[in-house]
Amino acid sequence: MSEIKTIGCDNGHFGIKVYAGLDHKHSITSRCRIGGSSQTEFGSNGQDSSEMVFSTEDELYTTGSLQSEITTFADYPLSPINRVLVNSCLHQADFIKSPEFRKLDLVLGLPYAQFYSKKSKTGRNEDLISGMENNILVPVKNLTSDKCQFNIESCMTVPEGMAAWFSYIVKEEYSNGKVKPVFDELKGQQTTVFIDIGGGTTEVVTVSDKMIQKDYSGTIGQGSHRITEDLRRYIYEQTDVSSISERKIHQSLATKKIVIDGQVHDLTQAIQSFKNKLVHKINSFTDSLLRDIKGDIDAKILVGGTSLDLQDELMHWKGVTLSEDPLYENAKGMYLFKKYLA
Repeated sequence: MSEIKTIGCDNGHFGIKVYAGLDHKHSITSRCRIGGSSQTEFGSNGQDSSEMVFSTEDELYTTGSLQSEITTFADYPLSPINRVLVNSCLHQADFIKSPEFRKLDLVLGLPYAQFYSKKSKTGRNEDLISGMENNILVPVKNLTSDKCQFNIESCMTVPEGMAAWFSYIVKEEYSNGKVKPVFDELKGQQTTVFIDIGGGTTEVVTVSDKMIQKDYSGTIGQGSHRITEDLRRYIYEQTDVSSISERKIHQSLATKKIVIDGQVHDLTQAIQSFKNKLVHKINSFTDSLLRDIKGDIDAKILVGGTSLDLQDELMHWKGVTLSEDPLYENAKGMYLFKKYLA
């Protein structure tokens, strides 16, 4: 019988990231719509560019679609869309094609504010945690290709702030042909703040004495989506259009310009202004939250894909450091926790 392989899966609203050890990682944007593909051919070239069709609970879904459903709704972790996107990311990961990845044990994550609940006796949001795990375990069939066959055997969930901490204190290294963990005891004893800037929210999680310090951890509804929406409103104000696709908005963010009716509009200054505004809000929230323990903080670590996008602006903060692998830090920590610390 094949061994069950552990995979860290950061199944977020704006992106899915999976990590299964050294050199084994993959990510996709959370783009999915209900219904079959509209493309004439499957599998266009390029990462995250192909449409893939899946079936689950007698419903068809297409991932990678330009006409994607909104993923910012509250029940997203419990939805078929989240389930299908997780499977799509796994199917697109090269390492999954190996015969050893037939039985999978996924470690999922929830933001600090969602993982914990004051209403529960355990302090954990048990309904959401178990609901998300059961949701991911529902079978999903890939109708685009049958080359990759795997089964998700089990799931567990960790708070994303702790996942980032596991990745911070534990590294895997090759030694004598084998992969071994290396624990950084000094980092494990420090008071460390993780600032996780995502698509819809920014989480600030303080870890001290190997525990999340709830009084100095919190969430603000500010992320890369705020820049996108500010840019969308700006374009509406500057032109006579009233609707722009997500694809074109994200393309405009990358190129810092947009073409409407043959006219090129320079967006450089507007985008910079929106980035600065977002960084200012996150900085103000973080400073206010950590004011009482400012002298006890040993390190402030930036994680999340948006940290990479805002790297130039964020590096003006005093005392912050960009993590080694911001996009995959949570997924990596989920994997390391289950493999070495659970």
